[in-house]
Amino acid sequence: MHIRFTREAGLERYLGNGWSVPEARFTWATGSESWLLLPMAHISRACYFSFHLWPHIRLGRLNQQRLGIDVNGHHIADFSISERQTICGVIERRFIEKKAAVCIRLSHPDSARPIDFPEFHINDDRRLSFAYEALVIEEIDEREEDLVLSLRNARFSDRYPGQWQAASSPEARAYAPMSFDFLNCFQSAGNDCEFGFVQRQLGLEPLGLLRFASISIDDLTRALKSRFSEIGNPDRLDIFVPHDEPEHDYLGHDRGCEIIYHTRLSPQSVSAEDLRQKEVIRLKRLAVKFLEDIQGGRHIFVVKYKNPPEPVQLARLVAAFHRIAPATIFWVQESADPRMAGTARWLIPGVIAGYVDRIDTTPLKNISFDSWVSASRAAYLLWTNSKGSSQ
Repeated sequence: MHIRFTREAGLERYLGNGWSVPEARFTWATGSESWLLLPMAHISRACYFSFHLWPHIRLGRLNQQRLGIDVNGHHIADFSISERQTICGVIERRFIEKKAAVCIRLSHPDSARPIDFPEFHINDDRRLSFAYEALVIEEIDEREEDLVLSLRNARFSDRYPGQWQAASSPEARAYAPMSFDFLNCFQSAGNDCEFGFVQRQLGLEPLGLLRFASISIDDLTRALKSRFSEIGNPDRLDIFVPHDEPEHDYLGHDRGCEIIYHTRLSPQSVSAEDLRQKEVIRLKRLAVKFLEDIQGGRHIFVVKYKNPPEPVQLARLVAAFHRIAPATIFWVQESADPRMAGTARWLIPGVIAGYVDRIDTTPLKNISFDSWVSASRAAYLLWTNSKGSSQ
């Protein structure tokens, strides 16, 4: 189920109390509670949900909005939100099975009237909380449910279970490769170019679909489930130069899979239309290679997000990889603890957690190369040892 909160979406069948009039791209929730009534008689499993929204905030006066979510009278989640984002979670099977419809209550204790902040000069007396853009609800299978439970237990355990490996340990110094060629075994899988730049800085240029690309974890999960069937559609591929950077190289936006990527080609070297025709072919070939690399079992796939994904998101991504082949995911996270930076550990089978001292949001300006290399070397050693290899 995919609901867009837009004027043309026919929302009347879903919206209960607590909503403003739908607008072109979103609908404001008003007051302290908003209600949704969704026909879901066909649902028989636990479900993954995600809301795409942005909060009504006034910097310095109202810096965040809290959101509580109840499903059929059962409280399932709480969030504090200060920027546009996607929030997600799991609706357990017992809350929705044998129900003809699902009633969702959205609690907004911080809703406020823009008119009460006169310094912002907005004459609006509605009590606003969030502008809702979209809601996605998808059933999750038993494999995903098991992974969610495993990841929750691993991620939130105070003891941090699992086999650790630090790149500075004697074992790593003895057995880890001295050159940087081992990084060719790693392939970027979201969400931006940082790891690709780490490889480039070390003189490595492996070919990869997502090496210099941006894709959300949910979009990557959907793309893997469909085996990238929507990629390279000429009617859904945009080639453009950012409006505020006229000297910038072309960017590509494949709307079929929601991938935004660097082309490394400028308007001076090729026309947008000629490049688009070439990119249709190139993207399809790279997607085939990406799937072949998963099946080949000779790569570790790097997943990194500034805001760590929820366990359910990571579980769905891992399950999508494993439907193709039992690939290994390297989930890289930022850690302020200097003892963890540059280390890696098995989180669950098929997922290695790695830690760097900072994740860059401005590629090529603040990348922690040493931390990335150390964590990757540690992950590589864990991976090769698990394969019984002496590489």
